[in-house]
Amino acid sequence: MAEGFLQQLENKKTMEEVGDGYFYDLLSRSFFQKSSSHKSYFVMHDLINDLAQLVFGKFCVQLKDGNMNENPKKLRHLSYFRSDYDRFERFETLSKVNSLRTFLPLNLGIWPQLDKVSNNGNPPGYGRYILKFHLSNRVIVLCYYRILELSYSIGNLKHLCYLDLTYTPIKRLPESIYGLYNLQILILYNCECLIELPKVMCKLISLRHLDIRQSPVKEMPSQMGQLKSLQKLSNYIVTKQSGTRVGELRELSHIRGSLVIEKMQNVVDAKDASEANLVGKQYLDELQLVWSHDSGIERNGEDIVLNNLQPHSNLKRLSIYGYGGSRFPDWLGGPSILNMVSLRLWDCQNVSAFPPLGQLPSLKHLYICGLMRIERVGVEFYGTDSFSTRPSFPSLKALSIRDMPNWKEWLCLGDQSGEFPRLKKLCIEHCPKLIGDLPNHLPLLKKLEIERWEQLVAPSPRVPAIGELKTRNCDISQWKELPPLLRHLSITNSDSLESLLEEGMLQSNTSLQTLRIINCTFSRPLCRICLPITLKLLDIFESEELEFLLPELFKCHLPFLAWLYILGCTCNSFLSFPLGHFPRLSSVIIQDLKGLESLSISISDGDLTSLNRLDIDRCPNLVSIELSAHI
Repeated sequence: MAEGFLQQLENKKTMEEVGDGYFYDLLSRSFFQKSSSHKSYFVMHDLINDLAQLVFGKFCVQLKDGNMNENPKKLRHLSYFRSDYDRFERFETLSKVNSLRTFLPLNLGIWPQLDKVSNNGNPPGYGRYILKFHLSNRVIVLCYYRILELSYSIGNLKHLCYLDLTYTPIKRLPESIYGLYNLQILILYNCECLIELPKVMCKLISLRHLDIRQSPVKEMPSQMGQLKSLQKLSNYIVTKQSGTRVGELRELSHIRGSLVIEKMQNVVDAKDASEANLVGKQYLDELQLVWSHDSGIERNGEDIVLNNLQPHSNLKRLSIYGYGGSRFPDWLGGPSILNMVSLRLWDCQNVSAFPPLGQLPSLKHLYICGLMRIERVGVEFYGTDSFSTRPSFPSLKALSIRDMPNWKEWLCLGDQSGEFPRLKKLCIEHCPKLIGDLPNHLPLLKKLEIERWEQLVAPSPRVPAIGELKTRNCDISQWKELPPLLRHLSITNSDSLESLLEEGMLQSNTSLQTLRIINCTFSRPLCRICLPITLKLLDIFESEELEFLLPELFKCHLPFLAWLYILGCTCNSFLSFPLGHFPRLSSVIIQDLKGLESLSISISDGDLTSLNRLDIDRCPNLVSIELSAHI
């Protein structure tokens, strides 16, 4: 598109859509192939590349060591693999080029050292060096170079269509940028020093893509609504000043993809919110509305503001952060967002009830965090009642509910209608007052994560298919049994681990393969340890007083155990590691074991021929190691 090869057709397709069509047509004809090393990359077959060089070799050159064999007067497109220490001399041959259109550095993942600040405090100006010679440039990519500023003369590049300054420490763009009336794509991704955009941005009438993600821009230039060709706008920062309010978005009817609207607390006029016309932006796939906590701003009227920001029904992903209203709008959970696939409700601290999200037929991912006033989740959440035969959340695959300290009750609808029939992952974290159990029947749940849900009763009959369970600050010793198909279990910050290991609940599970013990303290010697013989990996991380655990552990017969990791733990001065009960052990890693002074590793019953890695590292008090002759 930047090279001018694409034309907008009369069938209302955008140039981006036309380009995508051409690309996938060439892909189907094997002109391009998917890269085997990067999922999002495509490569040319060697034969196609040879043909391209034969036909266009005089116009397209890859610079090597600063040398060009072709006639530089015909050169149009230049690429090169840059090094860690590119020097200006490497590009001296470019002074002979009069009509260069494309300047494209490759291997963009490295951080070259070119353009360090000189002794007088000004950058040597890699950007200036290029701009001085190539007024015909259409594409300039300066990613990762340490450029602090661009020359004012950049405004002379009348043909420039594509400018990429990703990961540069540039502080600002010169106001002369208004002269780039053909500029279509401006990428300022992760420019960590960029705090403002040129005030004349509204004059870039051809601009189609503006990306300022992860750049600390404080506010938008005035009258961004004049950029009516914009197809993609990554972020819009709202202020209260005229020309930078949220209503400026009303003219940007073609924006598509993802849009983040920041500093929503500055929207104090409900009419201004309506003028943004989000409901008319049919090409948006993802929308994020972000309120910032600012103690100097009164948080009034946010209910009406959010109600007037209803998106188009085509929207697939919606995130609401920091909303200060007391209730969610009626459209959230209504028929106007039936195509919603993902929803995030984050830090909406004044809301006391959920909208009827259970009736969104396409919703697959629901993330809820920091809704401090929610005390009860019931029929309003499902959007139905116990007499209905229609399931709630019919498509939901992942549900995460976190940081709800006042949530006490989770009412379920019962077996007649059911809820979450397709749920595969459930995460409940930091809900300490929640009483009760999981929903009645979760037939497809594969992964369960719970943290600080002390009063969870017994999930096993309700989660028959679960394969991975992670617990943190929970007492699972009171459960009657573990899910029968459980393969991976992680226990963090448990006060009841001793009784869990001593009793037979773990041993009775015939599917368990991975056990991780994280940040647990053993306060007494264990009488015995009952582990399933199916265990393949045992990982003990950042736990204390291992001298109470390990003697009984090494008495367990674990014929399939292959990996034993003990990392960041404490123990007494001496440990004995008899490994004879682990005949298939292949890897033992002992790292950062504080207090350990002497270590003995032995095999009492037979040879351990499978052991191929023994790693003992960062044990500051260790002075002696004794190894068995069979190791």
